[in-house]
Amino acid sequence: MDVVWFEGAKPLTKFAPAFKVPIGIGFAGSSSLIDRLKTYIFKIEKDIIVNEELVSTVPKSKEDPYRHTQQWKQHNLLDDVAGLGGEHLERFPSDPVIEELFTLVRTNYLEFLAKLNYPRKKVYIHGWANVLRDTEWISKHRHITTEESYLACTYYLTTNNTALFFENPLIGDTTGTPTEEKKIVFFPSWIPHWSDAVTDNSIRISLAFDIVTESCTIRNPWRPHRLLDDPDTMPGLEGLRIK
Repeated sequence: MDVVWFEGAKPLTKFAPAFKVPIGIGFAGSSSLIDRLKTYIFKIEKDIIVNEELVSTVPKSKEDPYRHTQQWKQHNLLDDVAGLGGEHLERFPSDPVIEELFTLVRTNYLEFLAKLNYPRKKVYIHGWANVLRDTEWISKHRHITTEESYLACTYYLTTNNTALFFENPLIGDTTGTPTEEKKIVFFPSWIPHWSDAVTDNSIRISLAFDIVTESCTIRNPWRPHRLLDDPDTMPGLEGLRIK
């Protein structure tokens, strides 16, 4: 896991704005894990698109040219218990590959904290899939922007001619990182981000995650969450290994 700092222009006065945020970028997982995750995602994608109405009260952007991402958010790839208003939905089937994915995300999250020398805290995770086909993209958006905003994460199952872009909201300059199989990226959840369009007739699959504090889970009851880390009850980085 490497830490890249997305930094704005150096302030020249005491009143000028300062902008500097950490972005964690690493590569993790085996080819077998990637293949099994793809199989799992495709197996449940059709029912999500065709059969489910939207439970979330968050309006879907009319700019987004794909049909299903917001529906995915009423599930949780990592632990699909029923969230408020979604008790009637058919839950994702249990699969051993999900526990491997959970360990991968948790290990890289702990590595990111260790690189920054940031303390562990009790946090929860919610995950969903973005499956983009030719000409589809993800429009600019932000995740949680309250005073308790924490981290977002994405894990790529494919390599495509697209990138994940970030925006400095102070002056609008951007940075980006290419879409590459096995790449995992962590970034502050309040940073504006988006992807450009798939243009090579391929399929772009990313797994997206919100890592949030306990109070955020209470404010978003329609989202199913799973405990990701608790320094009082769960092992730290020394007790985990990525396969």
